[in-house]
Order: sequence, then structure tokens, then C-alpha cells
Amino acid sequence: MMESTIEGELQSLGNEGFEGWAWDSGKPYDPVEVEVMCNGVVIARTLADGFSLDLVKQRKGNGMHTFSVIPETLPKGDYPLNIWARVVGQETPLAGQLSIRSRAEFIGILPKPLLNDYKGYIDGIRDGMMVGWVFNLAFPGDEVEVELLDGERVVATALASRYRGDVEGQHPEGGNSGFELPLTYDLIDGRVHSLRVRVVDSGYELANSPVLFGPSAANTLITEILRIREVTSTLDRQLAEFPATFETLARELLGRFEAFYSIQRDAFERELQEVKKAALGMPARYYAEPLPGAVDAAPVVVEDAGIKIDTGEVVLAIAVTAAAEIQADAADVVEAVEARADTGGIPAVVAGAEVETQAAAIPATGTGTRRKRSG
Repeated sequence: MMESTIEGELQSLGNEGFEGWAWDSGKPYDPVEVEVMCNGVVIARTLADGFSLDLVKQRKGNGMHTFSVIPETLPKGDYPLNIWARVVGQETPLAGQLSIRSRAEFIGILPKPLLNDYKGYIDGIRDGMMVGWVFNLAFPGDEVEVELLDGERVVATALASRYRGDVEGQHPEGGNSGFELPLTYDLIDGRVHSLRVRVVDSGYELANSPVLFGPSAANTLITEILRIREVTSTLDRQLAEFPATFETLARELLGRFEAFYSIQRDAFERELQEVKKAALGMPARYYAEPLPGAVDAAPVVVEDAGIKIDTGEVVLAIAVTAAAEIQADAADVVEAVEARADTGGIPAVVAGAEVETQAAAIPATGTGTRRKRSG
């Protein structure tokens, strides 16, 4: 295998771009072509035909083997960037590699347009304006000029210099990057317009382009209105059905209360009959026993000519009649007991004042209990 006759080195990034030298010792007077590489992509190409006295002193041909080249595009990739060079047609790189730590190292070397790194977005149309933001990551302090395009026709231009706190929150360097581009009356012609926003004198078009303006936009709005109406109609139907649902619930609750009241009324009547029996001829010793159907009933208290239930207050007119009946029945019982006491027909233990005491001790609470003989 023949030994390579190519020599050279990539030395620096200077005012003239990437600088170095290269020659073919087998053809000492013929300049070689050099290409500069970054991430496997050629970013610049030139002839190594510049003069260097140092190369003459080193006996590198006639010394006409230096090169300097400005890349045609900004190298792509994440920083730091690794830059190297080779002679065209050769796989072996020249000596020396450069590490570029940031885009700032290209400032003053590469043309400014090559350094532009725009970031922007169209928010949409608001109050007759196309609204959005854009700034240059390479030169965040510079104001960026944008243009509104209808197809390829420039409709309006503006500087992206308005303060945008929301953008600053995400990109601290882009706080003053907002813009508003006015929509002109000639766009209201019944046709669909595809509107774009682009940075002036560049090919950068903002994200969210294009924005449609015209009948299609109106159709979208109408569709949204119809959707909202459908949702509203559904809510109206549900609200209309609510009273019927509430009425059904109310009827169910009233039905249960009526059944509950019937149980309490029957229990009270049975209790009253037991009191009558006890006072008119049964022994005076009794004990309480729950009546059938009244075990789970809530206690009812006769109070202020009404009925108070532990689950809530319900005043019933029937309570007035019930109270009157209790008083009348009690009077009858006392009168009968006293009459029989005079004749000695019942034990003395239930005669006189003790009858009144026992009558008063009989609960009038309707708790669903009855008196039963114990002996």
C-alpha cells in the first residue's frame, strides 16, 4: 500500500473563517481542494492556494498551500460542535480539529444572516390583528421585522418589539418579541385567504402558519356555535325533567310519612284501650311491651297542639283532635274509678288520689307500647 502524500492541518477559526493548510507532496506545485466537515456534513469547500512564508521555511513546496473559508451555512447540531477538514477525495482527515462551544464564536466571522436562529409563533387573529411573537436566539437584543403575507403578497409589516410576559416566562431572552400586524379591508372579499407571517429578508416562517381567514373561518365559528347550542339544549332538557324527578321523590317521602303516622296512630289507640282496661278493673302493676309494627317507629311527642318527630318537625291538625280525645278519655277513667271506689268494687290501691297519680304516670307520648298485666 502506497504511503499517503497528503499533509495539512485545520488550525483555527479566524476573521476569514476556518484557516489551515494542505498540500500533496507528490504534486508540490498543484493546489489541493479542501472541504470542512461538521457532523458528517460538508459546510465549506475551497482551494488551498494561499501563500505562507512559514510553509516555505518548512520546505512545503512553494508555500502556496494555505486556505481560509467561510461556511455557506451555520453548522447544524448541538454545541459544542466538532469541526475537521480533509482533502476532497480522501478519507483521512487533516491534522487538527476545532471545538466550537457556542454560536457566539461565529459572531464577527460569519455573515449575520447565517447566525440568525429565529424562534416564533402565531397566536392567531385578535381585534383585526394578526398577533404573535418572534425573536433571534443568536441576537436576542435585536428587534426582528416581520411581514404578513397573503400568498406571496405583502399585506403589512411590523417590528416584533412588544412586551410579552408569557413569552418571557418560557424564554427569558424573548420578553420584547410581540407583534401585531393589521388585517386590511381588501381581505374581506368573501374568499379564503391563507395568511402567513415571515421574518423579513429571510426564509423563516413562524410556527402555526398559515392561518386561514375568510368563509372557512366563518364556517368554523358557526360549527362551534351549533355545538354550544346542542350542549345548551341538553342542559335545558335535563332541567325540564328535574321537577318531575323532584315530584316523584316528594311523593315517595310523603307516602312513607303517611305509613309511619298510621303506625303511630294505631299504637296510640291501642295504648289508650289498654289504659282504659287497666283503670277500670285490672291490677295496678304493669310493664311496657312494644306493640307490633311500632318497634322502629320514631317517637312522637304531643306538644303545642302539634306533633314533633325526631327526624324533623311536622305539625298535623289531627293532633288537636287527639289531644281533646285524651283529655275526655282520662276524665271518664277517673270518674269511673272514683265511682267504684265508693262501693269498694276495686282494690284500694287504685282509689282516690293514687288513681290520679297512676293516670298521670301513663305516658301520652305514643311510643308504641301497651300496658300488660305482670301478675
